[in-house]
Amino acid sequence: MLSPTVVRPTVVFRPTVVIGLGGTGYEVVLKLKKRFIDVYGSVPEVIRFISIDTNV
Repeated sequence: MLSPTVVRPTVVFRPTVVIGLGGTGYEVVLKLKKRFIDVYGSVPEVIRFISIDTNV
């Protein structure tokens, strides 16, 4: 019996900036970036990440 082939729909990403604020925001940015790499093999060029932490 043949195993079912997984067919993923074509995904089109819009230009996006993900902003993480504080320590938790930084962790979320890292997890999201890792998720992109796990699912798509890389982060699309139109997705950018920035993390801001103001510990003084």
